[in-house]
This record gives sequence, structure tokens and C-alpha cells, in this order.
Amino acid sequence: MGALDGAARQKRLRVEVRSPEGRNGGLAAAPLPAPLHLLPSFLRYPHLSLRDKLRAVPALLRIRRERDWGRAELRAVSFEEWLRRNGQSDRAIANFWDLIVVPALNDASRDISAAMAFMLFRTALLCDAHGADVGYARSGLSDLMGDPIERRLRERGAEVLLGRTVRRILVEDGAVTGVALADGGALTADWCVSALPPHALSALLPDDLRAAPPFDAAGTHAYSPIVNLHVWYDRPVADFEWAAFVDSPLQFVFNKTRIAALPGPGDYLTVSLSAAWEWWPLSKEELRERFTAELARALPRARDAAIQRFIVVKEQRATFRSLPGGAGNRLPARTPLPNLLLAGDWTDTGWPATMEGAVRSGNAAAAIIVAAR
Repeated sequence: MGALDGAARQKRLRVEVRSPEGRNGGLAAAPLPAPLHLLPSFLRYPHLSLRDKLRAVPALLRIRRERDWGRAELRAVSFEEWLRRNGQSDRAIANFWDLIVVPALNDASRDISAAMAFMLFRTALLCDAHGADVGYARSGLSDLMGDPIERRLRERGAEVLLGRTVRRILVEDGAVTGVALADGGALTADWCVSALPPHALSALLPDDLRAAPPFDAAGTHAYSPIVNLHVWYDRPVADFEWAAFVDSPLQFVFNKTRIAALPGPGDYLTVSLSAAWEWWPLSKEELRERFTAELARALPRARDAAIQRFIVVKEQRATFRSLPGGAGNRLPARTPLPNLLLAGDWTDTGWPATMEGAVRSGNAAAAIIVAAR
């Protein structure tokens, strides 16, 4: 879209991992072929014992050797169950495996299928030395993606209708004819690609289709929440752009002042809490009390800083869950209606609930239309 300059991109993976007790280390890729690229930093990783590291290496190699990661046995069990069968301790799960699983899959190892965890580790860490290089936006996602994509669509002759609510997908003689709008209007269509979440799609379908396979499975997804805390300090408190934390509820902390080159004078931090089941029910005041104290524990310079502003953003249905045995409700791009296609991260892309999965789903739907035309 011509917007890539708005993102920072690593040439090689580097994740700084800190603990509030002052142990700083990380995971970084060396100029070696996968999976050896991770070995030097993993051996120096300060948040695991030598015993845990020696037990993690065979488990990683078993994941790398698994060619059929989607087989039924791995889909049926949790990743934590598989890890414990393969000698992983509580600390290893918390400070290594879940360090990667929780932000990527928005669930802990105990709640995701081993199959999806295998896909994650093979794709990101074990089969490609650059598979986990990190990119992150230096501005809001609307600036980085939304606005450039809208401009490109309009330049290519597309009509973009914003603020128009679809109330019903219109179906006649086994095919989609268009969509009915909330304002009483309608749009006719030769093809309809729905990128709606599954529960929203179900609400728009005729009753007979909603209750019949495969659409009946679309409404059965469970979701995992994300809570983001935005904290403005009156002075610089963090000496990093972003960092992960272990032995702490902080998970990931992003220094927006450094990332976006904001004028300051203080730091604007975002604390991103994935799989936020524990934090979702808490009030703004409770979250402020708990996490400003935790930030002060982890960042010594925050102890004497004044907090100028504190905002909480909660997403109850942030991502669908990759639960054991749950892959059957991820539908393919094609549907029983020949001109209704499905897109979205929840469809059967083989990827978890990520933007990368959503992009792949859009490509799959587009390819079907192009081939038909």
C-alpha cells in the first residue's frame, strides 16, 4: 500500500525480556540457519535454569520434526499437556513457552491446542531464521493500514461505503443477490465476500442457512479478551521502545514516546495484556492501582514520576480461541452458496487469530473470484 515506512522492522529477531527483580536478557537471532539461530541467546537466557533449558531443547526439536502438526492427536490435546509429557516445568512454561504463546495466540498453553502451538513455533522460530522478525507500527493502525488501503481502493475504481450497516444477506434460488442495509436501501452483487466475525455473519443469514451445515458451526467460536492500559508519565521512565516481562503481570510494555518519536517531555507507555481473563472484570481504578505499582516495581524511574493520565481499553472478543478440538468451526472460503465467500482470520487458513491469517483469507477469496472470471 506504500505505507511500509510507517513500520519499524527488525533485520533479525530480538526480544528484550526483563524481570522486575532486574534480570535482563532476551531471545535474539544469530546469523545462523534455523533452528541454530536461536541457540546462542537461548543458552544465555537468564529466566530459565540450565536444567529447564536442557529439557526445552529436545521438545523444540520434536516440534520441528513434526511434519503433520495438524493431525488429530495434536488437535485434541492442550499444548500444556504435551509440554508436561515432554518434561517441561511450571517455570519453563511461564517464562519461555507462554512468553511466545500468550501474545501470539491470546491464550495460555493450557487453553490452546498442541496443533496450533506447533504451527506457531515451526513457522516463527524453528524452520525459518527470519520467521519471527518483529515489525511494529510507529503510528496508529489507521495511519499505517486503514487510510492507505482506502486510498488504494478508490484509486483502483472501488466504491468504499463507510458507516453503512448491513442488516441481511439476500438469497434467492441458492445464490446471493445482494445485501439489505439498515437505512432501507440494498446493494446488488455478483459476488459477496463476507469478512465479518462469525457471530455477526450468522445474524445476517436466512434462518434455514444459519441452522444448517456449515454455517451452524460459525456461531460456536469462543473468544479471548485483551486489555490495554495507556499510562502517561511526567518524565522519561523507560529506556526501551518495547520489552517483554516475566515474573510479572505486565507481559509487554510499549514506550509510545520512543516508538512514535513523540515530543514528551514524559513517556507514554502502553501495557498490553493478552489472555486477560484475570484483568477483564476489574475497574479502571483497580487496574490503575495494580499496574502502576507493578510498573514502579519494574521501572525504577517510574517510582518518583507523576502519572498525568491513565486510560483502559478492553476488547472482550479480541480473538477467537484455538481450543483443543475446536478447529471444526473454522470454515473454508467457499460456502454452499456459489457466490458467497468467507474471509477473516477465523476462517480455515491454518493460522491463528492474526492479521497474517486475515490477509491470507482475503487472498484465498480473491483467487476464487479471479479464477471464476
